Amino acid sequence: MTTMDKIRKLCTPAYVYLVISVISVVIMMIQNAGNQTKYCVGDYECQVYSTGSIFVGHGIYIVLWTIILNSLCKSGYKQLSWFLVLLPFILLFIFIGLFMISSI
Repeated sequence: MTTMDKIRKLCTPAYVYLVISVISVVIMMIQNAGNQTKYCVGDYECQVYSTGSIFVGHGIYIVLWTIILNSLCKSGYKQLSWFLVLLPFILLFIFIGLFMISSI
């Protein structure tokens, strides 16, 4: 079974997570193109030993979370898998709402 076949067989939450993560890593790679020891994300930057190792770590993290989410789905916990995928976005909107309320 090829990698593309495995990706096609992912449950929807795992697939959505994989796509969003790959897009974000590609954007970060473009932002860090040419940097060997300085890792940048948006306006934040820090000195690192190797930006390549940072992206290898990102890749491992993405693969592990995709496997976990897919395993949850296949075990019948599809709602939990969706919740874990959407949790960062839910928290983002909650924090934005809290900042808006506190600045009134």
